[in-house]
Amino acid sequence: MTPTKVREIRKASGYSQAELAQLSGIPQTTLSGWEIGLPRDHAITRALILARILRSTVEDLFGCEDPRQLFAVVDETEPPKLSPPK
Repeated sequence: MTPTKVREIRKASGYSQAELAQLSGIPQTTLSGWEIGLPRDHAITRALILARILRSTVEDLFGCEDPRQLFAVVDETEPPKLSPPK
């Protein structure tokens, strides 16, 4: 699989994998897999495909002003509280 830009962007943002995992609520093993190009969650892929076809965004499709609200749509929980990097 082809590596993603997740690692490059994460590092440029000043986060370690552990910090980003804690802040986002995404398991570190999932982040690590994305960084090396392991297959992504099919629901995410389908939502991105649908948004592209409809010339929209995932946030607009699911009625979220803030992308972190997508956690509430998917998990029916509060979105994680994100803070800026150290």
